[in-house]
Amino acid sequence: MRLGLSQGLSTGGFVPSGVTLLLDEDDVPAAAVAVGMRKLREDYTGYAMRVTSYSDNSNIADVSFDSDGLVSASSPVTQAGGSITAATLGELSGSDYLYTTIWYDQSGNGRNFTNSTLSAQPFITYAGTLQDAPLFDGSNDFLGCGYEFSSTGDDDYTYTAVCKTSSSSTTQGLFSDLQGGSFNSGIEVNAVSSVWRHHVDTQDLVTTHATSTNKALVNASFSNDGSSNNHRLRLDGSQQQTTTSENITGAARGILSIGCRRSTLNSGTFVNGWVGNIYEAVCFETQLTDAQSEALEANMAAHYSITLA
Repeated sequence: MRLGLSQGLSTGGFVPSGVTLLLDEDDVPAAAVAVGMRKLREDYTGYAMRVTSYSDNSNIADVSFDSDGLVSASSPVTQAGGSITAATLGELSGSDYLYTTIWYDQSGNGRNFTNSTLSAQPFITYAGTLQDAPLFDGSNDFLGCGYEFSSTGDDDYTYTAVCKTSSSSTTQGLFSDLQGGSFNSGIEVNAVSSVWRHHVDTQDLVTTHATSTNKALVNASFSNDGSSNNHRLRLDGSQQQTTTSENITGAARGILSIGCRRSTLNSGTFVNGWVGNIYEAVCFETQLTDAQSEALEANMAAHYSITLA
């Protein structure tokens, strides 16, 4: 057993006992898109991710959550293409490289994070070693969900993730809805000054919160209300800055991606890839209140053993 979860299986998949899943917390609103290495919503009955074999990219498998509601070596796999004889992700990994082809959205909105280019997909197994979470190599890896937050006419949002960088030598993008131009939003690490940035249009929030090789809980939000605190960045539960106002031109924003500063979707140019793991990415089409952010962060921190400031 892991992290206090109780085993439980049903025809609908893992059912927790005595544990509140992240998206079932009372103070957490409905997510626009949510992916993770654990089950995030009790009503979700789908797969965690789809993986493709490097040695034979026609061998494709859908990965279920294990009996603890996690993606692990014991996660059952189901053939989705080619020939799969393995019963679990551990068996499937073998000595191979497995790419994360689809990271399934658990929000109920069907906004899966995908990438159709095999060589630009993050590893979930590297040379037979199963990773804790999708591993992005910084060169061209990213996953996009094919969704533009501005398409509904509401530019408010919150981007939240648990991540870990394995490099301090490059500028790395964690979230982006930029394909071209400056009317964008996202989160990045600037390795030169070792600071986190939450950028909205041409304005950056720069924090002195040091980057490290430990897991980080990043929570960035924006409200298109013109106030002086509409642009926020929280790191490991600590609010870093709330004194900048900015606006977004909705029509100039693009498809939401993770693992880069700018993706190649919509004929864009890839810039500043993430180097390391992304464990969880949950986005909301609203700026969370303090209470909502605190509930979200407390749940994430408890699961991933992150100390909140």
